[in-house]
Amino acid sequence: MRQVIALTIVLMLPAFMACNNETTLKEKIAQQEEQLYGDNDRQETDEELMASLAGDYVEYADKKPKDSLASEYLFRAADIYMNMGRAEKAMKQLDKILKSYPDFEKSAEVTFLKAYIYENYQGRLAKAEKFYQNFLKEYPQHEFADDVEMSLKHLGKSPEELVKQFEKEEAGKSN
Repeated sequence: MRQVIALTIVLMLPAFMACNNETTLKEKIAQQEEQLYGDNDRQETDEELMASLAGDYVEYADKKPKDSLASEYLFRAADIYMNMGRAEKAMKQLDKILKSYPDFEKSAEVTFLKAYIYENYQGRLAKAEKFYQNFLKEYPQHEFADDVEMSLKHLGKSPEELVKQFEKEEAGKSN
């Protein structure tokens, strides 16, 4: 009988430890979020904390891909990476979302962010145009639709070209 109890404990220990590690990671994420977002008086961002939080989001999603938080955590990681100027890492998370979570409630935002990264971080205008067009096709009523149309209208134009175009449009309005 003692052997059965000992065997049961030994077999259940890894499951208990895995569950505890997941809870610990979730708690770590919550603490990091509070540190990063909870202090409204913070004047500068903590890049190390941002990178750590993004990494923990990805780790959690990788360990628990079926968890309801997985897609949201990948989205948050992508947002952090993009804001840190790490476009490739952001794109990797966005790709994971589109591939693994096609019904994610923020799929429109994911599509928009992919187009935005292609345009503004990578200069891959043809890819950006493709994703912007796909956005308008899939989400024509989305609140970003007007922004996407403007992005398409101005795709590839330098700031100087945009200023000239704006001035020309304003001059046309006053005539």
